[in-house]
Amino acid sequence: MAEPFYMRAKRVVSAGIESALDHAERASGTSLMREAIREVDRAMDKVRREHEEAVDRQSQAVGQQKLSAKRAEEWDGKVRFTLEKGREDLAEAALMQQMDFEAKVKHFKNVEASAKTDASRLANLLEDLAARKMVMETELAEFERMMSENKAASEDNADVDRKVDQKIERAEATFDRTMEIAGGVTGTSKHAADIGKLQRNTEVEERLAALKKSMKSKGSKAK
Repeated sequence: MAEPFYMRAKRVVSAGIESALDHAERASGTSLMREAIREVDRAMDKVRREHEEAVDRQSQAVGQQKLSAKRAEEWDGKVRFTLEKGREDLAEAALMQQMDFEAKVKHFKNVEASAKTDASRLANLLEDLAARKMVMETELAEFERMMSENKAASEDNADVDRKVDQKIERAEATFDRTMEIAGGVTGTSKHAADIGKLQRNTEVEERLAALKKSMKSKGSKAK
């Protein structure tokens, strides 16, 4: 199963922040903050692409829904035609085709809903990253102002570096909260598959019986 987009986004952002922290020992406060901002920029680029893909999936799912619904309607006509001709065997096969397309409509509705949720979450993530970047840029400007004004650079640099580390740690915690998800993947057992097949066959029988009854009733009234 493909890894969820928001897990990939979380990994990108977390990896970027961890990378920035790894450079803390050998980087000055200014270069550390600039690197953190660049990491956020790169993360935003990746999330933006994911957002575009989610929007495309949503649009394609809508198109597939319409196409599948149209095909299901076409097969419904074939079911009725074959029943009228007394070919129940062909009607059963046609009904199964109709049900397949009806199932596709439901599937693509789920795909559309999932893609819509993904797009919404990614849009929120982009807003969060943009806000985080703005704060970081403000802090960088303030830090550079402090550096230019303070002559006792050695002591102030150490103090500011500690503050920068703390800010990045807080940013990491914020990203974790923003992108945290819970879920799991469950498999389908053989028994579940057999039950599904039995349910499908039963539904075919019931729908054929209902159609025959409906058509017979209409025929009686016509006489």
